[in-house]
Amino acid sequence: MGKNKKIFLAAFGFMFFAAAVSFAAVKDDPIMIKGIRPMGMGGAFTAVADDENAFFYNPAGIAQRTGSLFQIFNLNASVNTNTVDLANDFGSVFKDLGNSADNNKINGLITVKERISDKDIDFMLSLFNPAYISGPISLGSKGNTLSIGAGIFDTVNVGVRAGMEVPRFMLEFARLASRQNFNDQVAFVSALADNMLNVLGILQPGKTATDVRDAIEAGASWSEIASQFLSSDTRNLIDNIQSIADTNADDGDKYAAIAQQLNNFKDGMWSIDGTNLRATVNAYASAALDVPVAYKIRSLEALRIPGELSIGANLKYIHRAKFSQTVVIRKSEIEQLLKGTDIEDVINTRAGASYGQGFGFDVGMMYSYNPRVHFGLQVSDIYTNIDYNKGFSLNKNRYPDKDFVHEAYIAPQFNIGASYIPGSIFGLNTKDRLILAADIRDVLGSYQSSFKNKLHMGAEYRLGCLALRAGLNKLRPSAGLGLEFSWFQLSYAYYGEESYLAKMLDNADKTVYYHEFLLAFKIGHLKGRKAEKSELPLRLELEKIPAAAAEPEPVKTETPAGTENIKPADAEAAALQEPAIKAVEETKPAAGTANTETVTKADTEQTAAAETKTADSDKPQTKAVEEAKPAAETAKAKAAASKKPAAKKAK
Repeated sequence: MGKNKKIFLAAFGFMFFAAAVSFAAVKDDPIMIKGIRPMGMGGAFTAVADDENAFFYNPAGIAQRTGSLFQIFNLNASVNTNTVDLANDFGSVFKDLGNSADNNKINGLITVKERISDKDIDFMLSLFNPAYISGPISLGSKGNTLSIGAGIFDTVNVGVRAGMEVPRFMLEFARLASRQNFNDQVAFVSALADNMLNVLGILQPGKTATDVRDAIEAGASWSEIASQFLSSDTRNLIDNIQSIADTNADDGDKYAAIAQQLNNFKDGMWSIDGTNLRATVNAYASAALDVPVAYKIRSLEALRIPGELSIGANLKYIHRAKFSQTVVIRKSEIEQLLKGTDIEDVINTRAGASYGQGFGFDVGMMYSYNPRVHFGLQVSDIYTNIDYNKGFSLNKNRYPDKDFVHEAYIAPQFNIGASYIPGSIFGLNTKDRLILAADIRDVLGSYQSSFKNKLHMGAEYRLGCLALRAGLNKLRPSAGLGLEFSWFQLSYAYYGEESYLAKMLDNADKTVYYHEFLLAFKIGHLKGRKAEKSELPLRLELEKIPAAAAEPEPVKTETPAGTENIKPADAEAAALQEPAIKAVEETKPAAGTANTETVTKADTEQTAAAETKTADSDKPQTKAVEEAKPAAETAKAKAAASKKPAAKKAK
């Protein structure tokens, strides 16, 4: 079994084993910068991976580069559309709350509740991120190459789901009571929703909202409704609100008086003090040192398959801090915080942060059937463990810092992909500027159980310095646009993504959409493309050379009998064989026919060696010349050896 074949089988088997390993520690979220170029292509990048994104998608991909890459500076930020919408909503709400009309204030408070409740707010920031990838480093005479890289990447991800829990009864009463067209108590009761009327304590025992509706439709008076259906507390509350609404006081005084009545209702049951803010925060701050290495095997003859194979690995050292808790803060607690009370004396919820470090390991493979067709495979986070050895509690009196100290692992993900550079689409010449790609990520389901959320498809088309991208990320639309030079990159991407918080809190498949921006300064950015101008057609023509050169014409030269079929690899190899042929000629007169078999045997061995070299003539000619020298020297030595016994016999 050849050396390259052993390497291939060992690497492939190790990847499957590593991806199937199970762990017993706490499962953490993956550490990955998604990259604006991959996300514009729908996240399909495992079989593309020819720039700094290869650090995260496939370390074997760095072997594709035709030259080095040095990323000097990078500013990458993303924000989801919920965050943008909420910012706009708050602008209008604060404007309403500053308005003198009380109904606007109440409506504004309700709007805040409805807008922020169960909305996933998410943003990401990644800054600086210096990185280097070498060009191909030649190893040995077979054309195999080595590529290496290093990079420091940081990212901050914050996801928040906020919920404002406000006594709905109080808000509805206040909103209705502050209306300028509020006429009488019956209209007030009629405007209340059924779920408001059915709240315990509003109606008399055994009565329902349906009973009240039927009575109102039958034309019952306020006194009849109040005496037959409403509790005494509710009747007194509505009478008091009615008297306040009938006064000539300004709106601010009316609102204050109504709020006071609500605070006193049922021992504060519907008081505004029952309002609380609930927030689930999932935040990570990570910094990682990544060192990828890739080895490219130029010939796969040992496996009897065409093309090239790259095998890569990425070692990473990680620092990480995380805060993932649900915190509930009530109105009274907010007031205490505003008065300067320590947060640990106010918050009763278990909340805190963890900090730690650890090592991780990724492996990948890239098989190029030809310069147009590529297949990629990656197993990310093999034995990636993080020791969260420091904890920070927000409520030390109840939960000490040590409660947030633990060990965690990031589960391996098995990812496969394919990419294709078509020469034409529907008869139209693409000029090799188009890349089509598809991925199936997390095949074994470490984090994704839905097959839909494992699928990624995308395309990229380059027209000069302009890059256009589109795709489907987990079957959600994505698109991207880039202005890219060898030293500068300004890009934008818009894509749909599965809501992490919805999955974590509700086990629901909810979609959120993101805007992502990138500004980067690099050296050698465009040297990773597999098809740069006319380079690809030339490479494809070179792949045809072995078939054309399989039967080269014999070199025309005068040769001794029995040596007519010698086929030199090229003219220079033939020249190197001339001393051997000359030696054979010199032995012919002396040895006669008795020596013909000896010479023919030597020539036959020489011919076999030459034909073997010819079969490999797709390699550079200079290499063929070098490999022909040992065969010529061997033939010369054998001819000289055969000359001595022939001359002795002639004497």
